[in-house]
Amino acid sequence: MIRKEDLLDWIKDNKSKFAAIVIAVFYLLISFFFGHQGDWAKMLSFLILPLACILFSDAMGSFEGWIGRGPAITKPTPGCFVALAGWALLLMPLVLAVFMAIFEKK
Repeated sequence: MIRKEDLLDWIKDNKSKFAAIVIAVFYLLISFFFGHQGDWAKMLSFLILPLACILFSDAMGSFEGWIGRGPAITKPTPGCFVALAGWALLLMPLVLAVFMAIFEKK
């Protein structure tokens, strides 16, 4: 069983990761309650990559090798850059929604 003190310590040490999880849950709830049937599943499949980049940035950045038929990754990427890319992907739906609200034609 997880103690409350341990959970609060993890949140304090990992504020960025906790914020990413909260934003992802917010996206899922919005897509479930206000979207069409199956939109929550599409949102969940979209959230896999940004959350992986944010939660496991060091592990993903240390990957080297071949990616399918594409070019090889020859050097590790710093985890902070992987996390930054994950945040850019995670915030993209929010930025697009703001732009759509601002520039909506009436």
